[in-house]
Amino acid sequence: MGKRTRSQRRGSSPKNKVSSHRFPASNRIPRVNDQIGEVVELIHSPAHTAPLAKIKFDDGTIAHIAAPEGISVGQRLSFGDKVTLRPGNVTKLSQIPEGT
Repeated sequence: MGKRTRSQRRGSSPKNKVSSHRFPASNRIPRVNDQIGEVVELIHSPAHTAPLAKIKFDDGTIAHIAAPEGISVGQRLSFGDKVTLRPGNVTKLSQIPEGT
């Protein structure tokens, strides 16, 4: 029985798996309209190239999103269809005016 070639070994899965509990994942934004959250903490994650923002919503749920430039701890962010356009607020692409 032959051996696997070097290129076949390189294409295989990694030998060691990284423990995922050390790297917080950026969650999907909840699909509930008109929700307000507060930035609790800015997190440095070695697994991502950008910092993550830990957001606590008014209903008590917590989510992680990629932190946009100019965001700070304690800032209130709006999520939904009819939000003002500010750094950090999240809305649908169809709601953003053309040219901004």
